[in-house]
Amino acid sequence: MAIDEAKIQALKEKYGPRLSKLEFEDAVIVLRKPTRGEYQCFRSDVSDEKKRAAAAGRLVKCLVVHPPEWSEVEAIFDEYPALEDQAANAALQMAGATKEASVGKL
Repeated sequence: MAIDEAKIQALKEKYGPRLSKLEFEDAVIVLRKPTRGEYQCFRSDVSDEKKRAAAAGRLVKCLVVHPPEWSEVEAIFDEYPALEDQAANAALQMAGATKEASVGKL
């Protein structure tokens, strides 16, 4: 399920330039960068014991821009269950959560 350059350009035009692509064997998933509000919602869900287990999946679901139908994404996750975790990690990287900020005296 490859994605061609024309489709990538169309996605960038619609969602902006900050997209990430996950590829594994025949699967391709494209995510857009989370907004501040989406990231804050994710953090809130992670803090809530009842919502914690599903927090990453909810974040991923609102960020996937390709494949266009969620049923196609679910089929990929059914085939390769750990890709949902990889997609969540990609979302967190795009939000800046996995990079350290440089801190120093002025």
